[in-house]
Amino acid sequence: MTIPYTYLIGWRHLDRWYYGVKFSKHCSPKDFWVTYKTSSDLVKKFVIEHGDPDIRIIRKTFSKAEDAVKYEDKVLRRIKAIESARWLNQNRSGIEFFRNGPCSQDHKNKISISKKGKPNKHQGQTFVSEETYKKIGRKNSQNLKGRKKGSLSELHKAKISEGVRKRNKMIPRPPSSLGKKAKISQSMKGNIPWNKGKRGISESTRLKIREKALEREAKKKTTERGN
Repeated sequence: MTIPYTYLIGWRHLDRWYYGVKFSKHCSPKDFWVTYKTSSDLVKKFVIEHGDPDIRIIRKTFSKAEDAVKYEDKVLRRIKAIESARWLNQNRSGIEFFRNGPCSQDHKNKISISKKGKPNKHQGQTFVSEETYKKIGRKNSQNLKGRKKGSLSELHKAKISEGVRKRNKMIPRPPSSLGKKAKISQSMKGNIPWNKGKRGISESTRLKIREKALEREAKKKTTERGN
């Protein structure tokens, strides 16, 4: 048999308190501080440092886990436990509180139970309404009115270039007034030409090239006559 319940523990001499809930399968108030103490890591650490609490009270029992979780949340909101340094509670059902890192599995279970059966408030909603879409379309049409297809202003081109440069993390190059040929010439300064010290084509090589060209031309004319 499962009997969900809420409980209160405290160290009176330290004025430190904790209000919790137990709702797992087969749980019972009889097991409180016997086989089950708490699921809070902060409370477990506090027990190691200061010993067991002198106040251990079962506050309320329930027939449904959902009711137990909702009641715990109601009490924690009323006493403002999360905002108070007197209370060791670090979260409420449905509220994630990251003062001591990500929420525990027990906290996740509480959130799941508290949301069970509740409709999603964003269900069926869209982030941008149909009317907003139309307004955006009209505004874009006005901005493009009179502009030739495919044409971009210099300002627009500059913005696109800047966006691409930032996206690709490119280092902007300093502007230069040199033309393309002048840039190539400047980049080649100091380089040794590949043909430096080499002679040109000899006369005998020229004659051989000329003879080969004449042979190709004669062969071509013979082929054309045969056709």
